[in-house]
Amino acid sequence: MAIVSCPQCNEKMSDKAATCPKCGFVVDGLDADTLERKRRRNRADQIHKLTTQSMLAMLLFVAGIAGLFYYRDETAPDPTWQSQVAIVVIVIGFVWYIVNRIRMMLARRK
Repeated sequence: MAIVSCPQCNEKMSDKAATCPKCGFVVDGLDADTLERKRRRNRADQIHKLTTQSMLAMLLFVAGIAGLFYYRDETAPDPTWQSQVAIVVIVIGFVWYIVNRIRMMLARRK
């Protein structure tokens, strides 16, 4: 008996199990090529989701920069609350983008 990864959810399971105990994916009766194809497809879907999230993070970052330039008031001694929110949006977008790029690199290495 060996421990393998489920092609659907990547959780560890026995190679003798007919279904995955976590997600219920039926492994019994599938050949090795079908299982490998399913693993590749799930990996591609995961990378696609991370790419979409990276694009949303970039959009958030750019929207924050646009908001910062739109709401800045150079005559006021203190920044407006809108420009402070724009700065927070910039930081969130940037951090989200970096985290997603790291997750994407790790997903591609597997």
